[in-house]
Amino acid sequence: MNHARDCKIQRESQWFKKKSTVCSAQGEYKSARSEHVYSPEENLPAKIKETIKKNIALEYESKLLAHTQTLVKQGHLLSIAALEKSDAVWKSYMFDLKKGTMKFLLNACLDTLPTKTNLLQWGKTTSDLCKLCLDANQDLQGRRKETTHHILNGCKVSLNQQRYTWRHDNILKYICENVDSEKYQLNADIDGYSLPGGGTISPDLCVTPERPDIVIHDRLTNELCIFELTVPLETNILNAHTRKAEKYSHFIPDITSANVKVIPFEIGSRGYISPDNKTSLKLLFKYCSKETTYRTFMKNISAISLYSSYYIFIQRKSHEWDPHLPPIRKVF
Repeated sequence: MNHARDCKIQRESQWFKKKSTVCSAQGEYKSARSEHVYSPEENLPAKIKETIKKNIALEYESKLLAHTQTLVKQGHLLSIAALEKSDAVWKSYMFDLKKGTMKFLLNACLDTLPTKTNLLQWGKTTSDLCKLCLDANQDLQGRRKETTHHILNGCKVSLNQQRYTWRHDNILKYICENVDSEKYQLNADIDGYSLPGGGTISPDLCVTPERPDIVIHDRLTNELCIFELTVPLETNILNAHTRKAEKYSHFIPDITSANVKVIPFEIGSRGYISPDNKTSLKLLFKYCSKETTYRTFMKNISAISLYSSYYIFIQRKSHEWDPHLPPIRKVF
């Protein structure tokens, strides 16, 4: 039997176009033998069998995970589930949302919102093109598919109408309202908080046309913190962070009269706050008044982003947008 097995292994190990079960089993056996040093009193066959079963289960799970992530909707759900697991705050406040907002969040995470792309897939419409893009530009190259990503972050018409700016500024206004302006000098790129001539960095520090979102100067320690907010889709958080960090990093050597820190941070358009951005928000929260807790501070920022995205989604078919729309403020 051993001779027959060795002959089969030798023959099937030369295969190129298909995988040999015998050779795979032999490889798993050798791996299990070399993985641990078994003591003489242990039941060697049972221990090897247990190790092999464990390794095969892990390999199968990793293959299944890799396959699921290539699927359009199931893979999207899997990535959102992983985000939810890592963010206890986001997970906890979900159940405090209003019914309509909760429904929107769940469907946005599952990618089952009634977008034109999904409606076409469900046989409810004949076109998957964004109505705003289609009506604004009849050129074929200007047409875009209406997906969740497109509505919440990628529509050029919405961008030009400042719909995404409105969501971005809603978060900025809430943050600025909580900063202790009596203790720190605060400048922000929104009405009521910018410098008299516009901008956020005082000319006596650095002459620049750039306007970071939030600039806080602690005169006691001479620390100047530059915060830059982005509200991307959750899967684009890392790219947005890298882009903003590169854009404003030159302020560190350019401003020599203060100790400068550049802190880009991102809030997902569906309210998700990554672990790295929680750290950034802690740095920002230390400049806030003590009337609110850090947890409530984060919950409100997350909720404002979500409620703003919900309103943007509701208005996806409307060509009219009021640039002076009242902001969404404190939620909790």
